Amino acid sequence: MFGEPARAISRNVLVIAIGFLPLLAAPLIPYKTVGIFLCAIMALSGAVTLLVLPAIIALAERGMFKLAQVPVSLSCNCGFCLVISAAMAALIAVNLYQNLKLGWSRLTLISIIAIPIMALICGIMSRRQKCKVAAEQKKDESEV
Repeated sequence: MFGEPARAISRNVLVIAIGFLPLLAAPLIPYKTVGIFLCAIMALSGAVTLLVLPAIIALAERGMFKLAQVPVSLSCNCGFCLVISAAMAALIAVNLYQNLKLGWSRLTLISIIAIPIMALICGIMSRRQKCKVAAEQKKDESEV
């Protein structure tokens, strides 16, 4: 956290905080107030990001970064398949809503058929024997 990310965060905070200071030269009082407040907010948020965030991550490291079974590839991760399927279902719902107003096309019909088939293939691939063996090997390596 205190290597290159800290340098990038601190430079970003300085640029944004200093970027609001020209508002202090404005003739209207509300502009000056906004400039001071936004500069102070950016400076405070940068300090909190650099000081408090590493402390929170250090305290909650075990709960946030559990070393579970690491699959060989994304196709071995059933949860990944479920998330992708849910995203595709939401995408279908949005497209159906729009197509009911605008009309249907050949691409819409093809996608309605292809997406569930692809989700099924992804689910089948995540249950392969190769994935189970790889997950067991990773588990054994982490215990040693």
